[in-house]
Amino acid sequence: MTIVPRCTQLLGALSLAAGLLLCPASAAALDVVPLPASVSSSDKGGPRPLASQLVFTVTEGDSTELQAAIARYRHLIFAHGSERNSSTNNQQAAVLNTVNIACKQVVTMPQLHTDESYTLNVPETGAASIAVNTTVGAYRALETLSQMVAYNFEDGSYTISGVPLVIHDYPRFTWRGLMIDTSRHWLPVASILRTLDAMSYAKLSVLHWHLVDRESFPLVLDSVPELAKGAWSAQEKYSTSDVRQIVEAARLRGIRVV
Repeated sequence: MTIVPRCTQLLGALSLAAGLLLCPASAAALDVVPLPASVSSSDKGGPRPLASQLVFTVTEGDSTELQAAIARYRHLIFAHGSERNSSTNNQQAAVLNTVNIACKQVVTMPQLHTDESYTLNVPETGAASIAVNTTVGAYRALETLSQMVAYNFEDGSYTISGVPLVIHDYPRFTWRGLMIDTSRHWLPVASILRTLDAMSYAKLSVLHWHLVDRESFPLVLDSVPELAKGAWSAQEKYSTSDVRQIVEAARLRGIRVV
């Protein structure tokens, strides 16, 4: 049985953004959430297998942030282990060995109007390519690519269907946000980090963190530590290092924390 793991496993998490992420019907045949703005695909095109050692080459605009995203998405693409990738289909289609990424501008901290557009091209033969104006656009392109990959449990192969395939995409709204309220409903740091992952899968761009209110003050400030006595309990608090960890994880996913 063949599945698209990035779509089938994440639809529940992605549904939170459904109202914001409606896209043109021209992209409706593609198994990607949210649907891209423009898709050119072949209905007759067969699946193209991925090499187990798929190489991501940054031809322009390399950065530590982009390399971290590549490592993260390699794990998501080969979620069932790359060592099981079969060469059964190699004689039927050209194996995809390389994805070239060209980024015009390195963005270390996303802003409200940061360009998130991208063009993803997966031809029938040769290397696939990602062309973006900013690093954040590369994150969005890698997310789309990861969702397009299907895994076959029978032979252990990973494939992309509908090639040749060209996607041009950009968000309809600059602010695509989710709010959490930890002043009234405290959340562990691990839960917030998982929320950031889910937001990146839906290509959301803003985490509105309602951190403190009169109901509780769970933030431990070095300058005024007494304020944290207003937390629900001694265990339900956030240190400044916790906040830094969450902001950094969001940054690496193209998400601003407000």
